[in-house]
Amino acid sequence: MANPPVAPPPRAAGPAPAAPRNTATAQGGLGRTFADIATHSCLDSNAQGQVYTLGCNGGDYQHWVYAAGNGGVQLRNAQTNNCVGSRANPAPDGTRYQGTVYATGCDGGAAQLWTTSSDSSGMTFRNVSTGECLDSNSDGRVYTQGCNNGDYQRWG
Repeated sequence: MANPPVAPPPRAAGPAPAAPRNTATAQGGLGRTFADIATHSCLDSNAQGQVYTLGCNGGDYQHWVYAAGNGGVQLRNAQTNNCVGSRANPAPDGTRYQGTVYATGCDGGAAQLWTTSSDSSGMTFRNVSTGECLDSNSDGRVYTQGCNNGDYQRWG
């Protein structure tokens, strides 16, 4: 299967279609997809280590396997075998805004570990290293931000 585009394509105007939910277990195999509750776009990645969201298409780059260990879970892309990591982007005054999210070889370090919480609205991923939550926007960007219990930080 060919790699997805390097950058997310421009979004069409209008409401996003409802994303299909995959309730399969996340152990082994193709894993599962994670759709942002607010945008209905799926967590996606490519071989270059970029992490973004795109319309849910059932492609291999949108399937994730997660495994518990070392005080958190790793999100491993089923196609590339790379794990999602994060680093904070503090301003000179210490303010944090939109931490960088990337995918690279799995190393078990804190930057690639996430704690999870779930409720009826979805799952939240908090990065062990930064303490920030996996977040996205309607432009397809994925980043970390201070946890706020908002729908952009919930994944179904």
